[in-house]
Amino acid sequence: NLMNSKILNNFYSFLKNNASLLLVLLTILILIEYFILGKFSVLHMHDFAGDIFPRYISLWKNFSLHGFSYWDPNIGGGHDRLSNLVYYDNIPSILISILPSWLAFQIYILSTTALGVYGFHKYMTIQFNAEKTLVIIPAVFIPIIIAYLNSTGLVAGLQILPFTLYILYMIEKSLINN
Repeated sequence: NLMNSKILNNFYSFLKNNASLLLVLLTILILIEYFILGKFSVLHMHDFAGDIFPRYISLWKNFSLHGFSYWDPNIGGGHDRLSNLVYYDNIPSILISILPSWLAFQIYILSTTALGVYGFHKYMTIQFNAEKTLVIIPAVFIPIIIAYLNSTGLVAGLQILPFTLYILYMIEKSLINN
């Protein structure tokens, strides 16, 4: 029994000292599983690569030919691109403008999810004074669950919501202190 408690104490000490590393590793593990298995992933996300993403590719193709335009001739026989909420100034659009589309999609999913996980972890440890080791698992899964349940999955970017809450909390805190 003494040996078991010593092992548990060593394990807990390891978790406490390496909470940030474990947070990063667990996030990477979840995302690698998602990227490798795709639609067969345990955390299946709705994929917008066949719907919204081609609209952004079309947007920048038309931009290279005609400059800024409100009309997109490639979808449906032509339509006003604003009716489909396809803009030049959001994260996927900017990434597609400078990177190959397959890489832009992966970077978008990875960066928004990582920011959401980081934001939730920071918000919980600062706002509620939660212990870092206790927040690791929810910090990884809650942003992904938010995105999965409330939208089309990671593609809508809702997983970044906890990061936004963390930033707003830090702004509020700085305004109160000043």
